[in-house]
Amino acid sequence: MLDQITFDRSEEIADALHEQAGLARALEAYLSDRLSPEDANIFNALMISQEHCRNRAMGLSGDIARSGGPSG
Repeated sequence: MLDQITFDRSEEIADALHEQAGLARALEAYLSDRLSPEDANIFNALMISQEHCRNRAMGLSGDIARSGGPSG
């Protein structure tokens, strides 16, 4: 069983990762017409990489939250 603090932290991490996804979409929209084709390719590769990292962190946070829920 997880303690309440650990469970709450995993929820906070998931919320922060969700907010980060929104910020990434906003940045992408802002820069979409401002980058050269070469820079756009680099930017897209970086965005895809950070999305993979975010998804992995979101999965781990979910695993923590599902590992028994809060005790008490």
